[in-house]
Amino acid sequence: MVERTLGDRAELLDAPRVTDGIMHVLGYDTHLSRLAPDRVVAEVIRSTRILLGMLSRTTSLVIWLSDLEFADDAVLALLEHLIDRLGRRPVVMMVTGMPKLFERWSPATGRFTLLGMALDGLDEDAMRLLAAEVAGSLDPATRAALVERASGNPLFLEEMARTLAATDGTDADNLPANVRSVIGARLDALDELARTVIGNAAVLGRRGDREWLQTFADVTMGGVDVTGAVAELSRADLLELTTKTWEFHSDLVRDVVYDRLTKTPAGPEPRRSRRVVGGQQIRRCRHRCVALPAGRLAAGGGRRR
Repeated sequence: MVERTLGDRAELLDAPRVTDGIMHVLGYDTHLSRLAPDRVVAEVIRSTRILLGMLSRTTSLVIWLSDLEFADDAVLALLEHLIDRLGRRPVVMMVTGMPKLFERWSPATGRFTLLGMALDGLDEDAMRLLAAEVAGSLDPATRAALVERASGNPLFLEEMARTLAATDGTDADNLPANVRSVIGARLDALDELARTVIGNAAVLGRRGDREWLQTFADVTMGGVDVTGAVAELSRADLLELTTKTWEFHSDLVRDVVYDRLTKTPAGPEPRRSRRVVGGQQIRRCRHRCVALPAGRLAAGGGRRR
C-alpha cells in the first residue's frame, strides 16, 4: 500500500523505511523498537508526513484525533509537523480535548484556517429528555436527581443511569462524584475474568475483531474461553458487539480501563516471547503474562495515542 501510494517516488523516498515507520505506529514489531526513543519519534514523523503528504496529492483527507489532552509530547510534535506540511493540501484535521490541553499545546498560526469550538453542557430540558431515554425505568425523582448531578454532561448522566440500573435504582445516594469514578465502579462490579478481558481489549484498541480477544487469552491466559466474559461486558454496556467485532461503548470507557492497567505495579520483566494480535504486541513472560501496547511513538514511551 505504501509503495503504491508513493508511486514513481517510492525509491527516492525509501518506501521500505516509510513502511517501517507506519507499521511501528500501528503496533507491529519493527527494527525501530531497538532504536533510541528520539530516533523512533523522528522516523515515525518522517514516515507519517510522507505518506499523508502523498495521499493528499490525489484525494481529500480527514484526520481525527480524540481526547488529545492525554497525548504525549511525541504525538503533539507529530501534529505540529503535519499541520505545517499539510496546510495547503485538501486536509481537515479534527482534534478534541479538554481545556487543560491548551495549557500544554495549541497549533501555531500559519497557512491554514483554524477554528475552535467550545462545547457547552446540555440545558436542563435536553438533560430531562435524555434521562427519560436512558433511565426510563427509574422513578421520576431519581431521574431528576441524576439530571441535577450531571450538570449538563450527557456522558455522566448515561454512566450514572447504567450504574443505577445494575442496582435497580437503590443506590442513588452513593454514586461516585465524577464520570470516571462511575465507570470505575461499574468495572469493579465485573467478575475477575471480565475485568481481565476488557483490559485486554483496551490494549488492543478502540475496536477490533472478536477473535482477537480469544487469541489474546490464548497467549496470556492459558487459552481460557472468554465468550461468557465478552457477553457480560456487552450486557454491562461497556462493549458493543456485532457477530464478528467488538467496540468500546465510548473512548472514555477505554481510557478508564487503560489507566487502571498503566497504574498496576509491574515487577522486573524476564525473558519473553512475543506475538502480535490486532496490531498490538503481546509479551508472554516465564513468570507472568504482561500485555503491552506496542503502538507508541517512542519505544518504552508514556501513554498510548
